Amino acid sequence: MKYHTNINGIDVDADFNDISVRDIFIPLLKHLSEMQSQKNRRILVMLAAPPGAGKSTLSGFLELLAKDVIPGEKVQAIGMDGFHRRQEYLVSHTTTVGDREVCMVDIKGAPATFDLDRLKEKIAEVAAGKVCGWPRYDRLLHNPVEDAINVDGDIIILEGNYLLLDEDGWNELADNADYTISITADPEMLRSRLLARQISSGKEPEHAEKFVDFSDMTNVRMCLKKTKAADLELKVYPGLGFVQKSDRKLELFLQQKDTLDKFLSNGAISPAQYDKSYGDLTIKMGMEEVAKELSETQESNKKMKNAYFAGGCFWCVTPVYKMYGVQNVICGYSGGDEENPTYEDVKAQKTGHRETIMLTYDPAKVSYEKLLDIYFANVDPFDAEGQFIDRGFSYTLAIFYTDDKEKELAQKRVEELEDECGESVKIAILPFRSFYKAEDYHQDYYLKNPEAFERELIESGRKKE
Repeated sequence: MKYHTNINGIDVDADFNDISVRDIFIPLLKHLSEMQSQKNRRILVMLAAPPGAGKSTLSGFLELLAKDVIPGEKVQAIGMDGFHRRQEYLVSHTTTVGDREVCMVDIKGAPATFDLDRLKEKIAEVAAGKVCGWPRYDRLLHNPVEDAINVDGDIIILEGNYLLLDEDGWNELADNADYTISITADPEMLRSRLLARQISSGKEPEHAEKFVDFSDMTNVRMCLKKTKAADLELKVYPGLGFVQKSDRKLELFLQQKDTLDKFLSNGAISPAQYDKSYGDLTIKMGMEEVAKELSETQESNKKMKNAYFAGGCFWCVTPVYKMYGVQNVICGYSGGDEENPTYEDVKAQKTGHRETIMLTYDPAKVSYEKLLDIYFANVDPFDAEGQFIDRGFSYTLAIFYTDDKEKELAQKRVEELEDECGESVKIAILPFRSFYKAEDYHQDYYLKNPEAFERELIESGRKKE
C-alpha cells in the first residue's frame, strides 16, 4: 500500500506491502485495541528507531490504517522531535563529544540536543491520560512549533530515536509505555535516506554529507547498539518492507531475495537466471504464499485507478480522502480547454477549469461508491455558484467519470439525492478529458500549513468554531 504524507515539512512517499499490513500491522492494531479495552484507559505505545528508519512514516500510517481496522478507538501519532532545543539555543551552546568541545548545532539530533526533562514531563501527562498540547518539529523552520498537536487519543503512538535508549535518563522513558516497538535497518540504507533528507531541507550536498557522517551516523550507530529490547521488534529491508525479527525464516527468505534483486539490477545474472533462482529459493524455503503475495502486490500496483472530483477549494477536500486504499491525492485543474493553466488564471475564471483532485486508489481496497460517499458528505450539492465562501465557476462541483460504470454510479447518486430532497443537484457529471497538476505549494497544503488550513476551514464556512 502506497502512502504519502508530509513529515516535519518534508514530503514523504512510502510503500507498505500487503504482507506487512496483513501479518504485522493489522494484528498489532487489534492487539492494542484489546489492551486499551482491558485497561479501560489511554494506551501509550513507544516506537523507537534510528534516524532514517521510517518511524515517523510508520506511526502516521498506523494512525491512518487504524481508522479502518479499529474505528472505535482514536489512534494518534506524535513524535519526540518537537523536543529539540531551539535553533538559537543550539548555535549558542557547546557540548563535549569525545575529547573535544563542539557547537551543539553541529550535532543536532543527538541526545544532548533534546530537552529531556521537558520530554519526561509531557510523556507523564500523556501516560496519565491528560488532554494536552504537544510540540511538532518543522524541518523547514529548523525549530519546534509549540502545542501544534492536541493529544486526545485513546491509543497514542509516540515515535522517536531514543525512546528505548539504554543510557542514563533516557532509559526511564519506557517505564511510561504500555507497549514498545523497535526498528532496525542496514546502516548504509539509513545513510542514503538521511542524505536525501538533508538535501531536501535545503543543505548543499557537500554540507549534507558532512553533517550526516559526523552527526546522524553517530546517532544511527548508537541506536542500533544501545536500543533496549521491545515487545515488537521489526527490521526494514529496502524495497521489501518490514519483517518481524522473530520470524527468522521469512527474514532469511527476504534477505536472499534482496540479494537476487541486486544481482539482477547490476547485471550479474540474467532475467531467466533470476526467475529460476527465485523459484528454487521459494520452493526450498516453503515461501510460495509469501512469493505469491509479493507478486500480487506488484500486480496490484499496476491495477490502481484514478478518480477525479471537483469539490470546491482543493485544499479543503484533500485530507478527507487520506484513507486506507487511497494511494495519493493530487490537487490540480480539470474540465477546461487551456493547457497547463496557472492557479491565478483558474481562480480568475479565465480557463474553463475547475479546482479538482485526482485520487489514485486501489479498487480492491476501496470502492468507487465509497469515494462518492465521501464526496457527497463534504460538499453542498445544491450550490450552483461555488462552494461555501469560495465563489465562481472554478469552485463549482463536478464528477469527471473515466468509464461508463463511474458515470452510472454518479448519476444514480444524484438521482437518489434529488428524489430524497426534492431539489435539483448542481453537480456536473462530465467525461474526463485531462488533468493538470497544480503548483507544488497547493499539494498537501493542510500538512504544510496546518494553522492557515484550520483558518481556511473556519473562514470558508466548512467547519464551525
